Amino acid sequence: MSRLAEWLSALGTWGTRLACNLADEWLMRCVIRELHQLDDRTLADIGITRCGIECAVRHGRPHA
Repeated sequence: MSRLAEWLSALGTWGTRLACNLADEWLMRCVIRELHQLDDRTLADIGITRCGIECAVRHGRPHA
């Protein structure tokens, strides 16, 4: 019975981690979509280029 409880606990932990990762990915995609709607001048003011949006969202802007 103890092994079943451990397995169920591990499964619950895995499911929770998966749900959190999916929620994080969904949020990043929403932010990327929003940034793609900005014009190039606004993006330049922020300090990112249109082709660098996804990298900036996922990894942060590079330090100048």
